[in-house]
Amino acid sequence: MSKGFQAHKPRMTPQEFEARMKRSAERKRKLAAKLDDEAMLIAAVRFYLDALLPTRTAEAGPVCEQTYGMSLKWKRHLLAARRILGLMWRDKGQTLRLPSTYLERLQRIGLDLVRDFDGRAEFFQLNADLIIDDALTTYAFFRPILIGAKAFLSGDQWSEAENGFKPKPLKLNLYSQCLQNQVMEELALRRHP
Repeated sequence: MSKGFQAHKPRMTPQEFEARMKRSAERKRKLAAKLDDEAMLIAAVRFYLDALLPTRTAEAGPVCEQTYGMSLKWKRHLLAARRILGLMWRDKGQTLRLPSTYLERLQRIGLDLVRDFDGRAEFFQLNADLIIDDALTTYAFFRPILIGAKAFLSGDQWSEAENGFKPKPLKLNLYSQCLQNQVMEELALRRHP
């Protein structure tokens, strides 16, 4: 066998994929059951939103360094915040990426940073240092998100009351579709000339 040859890993079978999804859902349900502090969860979300920009990758090292040595309770709430925001690890754990849908995900747990302008301003004035202070405790008291976060992590279905928050796919007219196709072609050409 030559040095440059690497054995190709076989694709996952549908049964293996299904088993993996079930294990993931079970881990999220267990995590949801262990969440018990509104302020910690809000502090964790605020921490990640301060460290990352939407749809851009950031070095994971400095983010992980700030959370190193935290208590198990903090680590649970940080993990829950990552799951809620939909953070993605890239480049074998070297970078983190915040998806563009993070605001919809936050709306689903009850933290509306789009429509609630006063709440948005107050949220971004909170400290991002994973320190529970009076401002954070007050914010958490008036914006309880723990029940929504537990439902989100447990995979509960959208209720009729939440349908206003459920992300709906955009329907583009013919002109917008053509424009979108042209932009995507331009991006593809820039990446692979």
